[in-house]
Amino acid sequence: ALPMISCEDQNLDENNKDQEEFTGITETDYLGRLIGEIDSTDWDAPDSSGNGGIPDRYAFNPAYPNPTSVSLTLQWQLPVSSQTSLVILAAVDDTVVQLVKGMLPAGSFRVIWSLQDADSTRVPAAIYRAVFQAGNYQSHGDIQVLE
Repeated sequence: ALPMISCEDQNLDENNKDQEEFTGITETDYLGRLIGEIDSTDWDAPDSSGNGGIPDRYAFNPAYPNPTSVSLTLQWQLPVSSQTSLVILAAVDDTVVQLVKGMLPAGSFRVIWSLQDADSTRVPAAIYRAVFQAGNYQSHGDIQVLE
């Protein structure tokens, strides 16, 4: 089982915003299994752990279920202890909510986003981007929130 991380709502500094356009949705079921192909411009393919359960590399796995209307699970791996940030952005490149910010040990992690913004208000149906950074590693993935 992966450890759960508590969600903290924090504003993100303007310098950390992702400037790329949203590229598409990697569809997953409620167990995290891919439906079709992974969008290789976004998410990393799921990775196996190295020795002792410590991952071999940084990875940000596809969110699931995607699309979603209830909640969303985000998972990542850290091969070493790293300063880590996970934010959700709206299509207009505004920070919706910061889910993770701080130093995390090496290992595999997950957080569940309840589809709420920093003010605990349910976000509207739209395409959002999850932006993950750990040390010098950065990845992102697009998320479709349904009504």
